[in-house]
Amino acid sequence: MTAFQGMVFDVSLEGGRKVSQLERTLEINGRATARVGFEVPQDPVPSIVYNPQDDLAEIIGEVTADQDLQQFYQSAVLAAERFLSLLEHPPQQGIDIRIFAYSMPSGSSGGSLSTVSVVSVIDKGGYISQNSILDFDAPPLLRKLVPEEEFAYRDWKDLPDLVPATASQSFYVAHLHSQGSSKVRKVQLRLETANEAYTPSGLVVYTSGTDGFLETLDENDVETDILDHNQLADQHRLPAFAAILASAEYTESVLDVSPNGVLDCMSPTTPHQIRYRIQVSHLAGFQCEVVIKPGDAITGNYFGSARVFLVNLDEMSVERNKE
Repeated sequence: MTAFQGMVFDVSLEGGRKVSQLERTLEINGRATARVGFEVPQDPVPSIVYNPQDDLAEIIGEVTADQDLQQFYQSAVLAAERFLSLLEHPPQQGIDIRIFAYSMPSGSSGGSLSTVSVVSVIDKGGYISQNSILDFDAPPLLRKLVPEEEFAYRDWKDLPDLVPATASQSFYVAHLHSQGSSKVRKVQLRLETANEAYTPSGLVVYTSGTDGFLETLDENDVETDILDHNQLADQHRLPAFAAILASAEYTESVLDVSPNGVLDCMSPTTPHQIRYRIQVSHLAGFQCEVVIKPGDAITGNYFGSARVFLVNLDEMSVERNKE
């Protein structure tokens, strides 16, 4: 055992977009604690399941009467919650973090203790993918510890928040460009809101960038970008998300790209470009019907047959209707 006193904890956060409402699980990692040379409690301490609204001082006191151990538990909670309050992206897949908390004398006299917590993000393979060191003076054993009273969390908009406001019909225009590449995955896409006549409004709600639409598409990132878009009205957030998912399915399964990058359009002047007219009908809940018509990149006049897709936003699934 070293001269320092410490403990290693694991904290798991369930997946979601409302950080202030997500359930956490906190437990001692006995193997990791012993590996770094600290004493492991002889009596097993049960894991703690909590929410930021809970009083952790009371809950921790119920699982152990050892005040030194209680203080480490409280330090682990403070470190975990500080880390979670600083998240810049919604933890939709959940987060597993490991907290290495230890105390050491501080100041020249060594009369007080400073708690150092190393917070590590653990990826799905069990490897550390990120480290953050949080230093703060060890507080006395707290009689009350309610995380939401200590930290401000960022809660991202979620699908259920937007269902009541969703418009029954929404219209969009998607601009596609092959850049001369014959690869469907390299085709670029830019999505704009439009009126019923499919005249673009100029409000771009999504752009794939130069690497290609299908090449860079991440549904979770798109959900965050659309649901928290600072210029998009709430009534159009779910339809825009549905339009992007349906456009991905159309691009992958229907769009034809020739060897020299000519898209399946009839325009002699813009052979590498095409325009989708997109109508989104909100059916119920997270269900949308999306109708996509290919059109000329310049005039917008459509050609060919329309394709109909049923999109389940909750499952991020797209089903193509039989034409």
